[in-house]
Amino acid sequence: MRVGRTFLGFDYGERRIGVAVGQSVTGTASPLSTVNVRDGEPDWDSIDGIVSTWKPDGLVVGEPLHMDGRPQTMTRRARRFRHALRSRFGLPVHAADERLTTVEARAELAGRGAFRGAGAGRRREIDHPVAARIILESWLGERRPNAAGPKAGGGAPAARSGPDPDPDPDPDSNTAPAPDPAPAPPPAADGDGGIRVHAG
Repeated sequence: MRVGRTFLGFDYGERRIGVAVGQSVTGTASPLSTVNVRDGEPDWDSIDGIVSTWKPDGLVVGEPLHMDGRPQTMTRRARRFRHALRSRFGLPVHAADERLTTVEARAELAGRGAFRGAGAGRRREIDHPVAARIILESWLGERRPNAAGPKAGGGAPAARSGPDPDPDPDPDSNTAPAPDPAPAPPPAADGDGGIRVHAG
């Protein structure tokens, strides 16, 4: 990772997308804003303005997964959003594990009293950018030279290490996976009831 690079982080949601900005020198990030989503379409004008203002070197999008790592309903939508960002801005776009980030964001905000007197809609509006910050900081932290392993006893799971294998298949692709190789034939018994090993 080159020194001094700026990244934007996104916490994708069905109705709102949280945005954060961070940089690689300190590995820290700050919440920026919330982008509305209507009928499955993000407010691209808002995203265009954010990208134009910050001129990032790359983008990081949280990938929602079940706790056991299996894809969930939102996974496909987040991947489609990631591909749209890559196509629109021509920037490297990376995926980051976002399990528990919303829970962590709400716990942090509640601890600061940010939710006091706020309705449910307002709570969701302010927790997305904080979740984006947590996603981005986790991803940046994994790429720092002396990054430590995951904290014991909790916290969001570690972000994926290494570069995003861009060659993340298009979520609308109908390409079928290659079949598994055929299993080897079972060993045959010889005339004495022993096992005869196949040559090869």
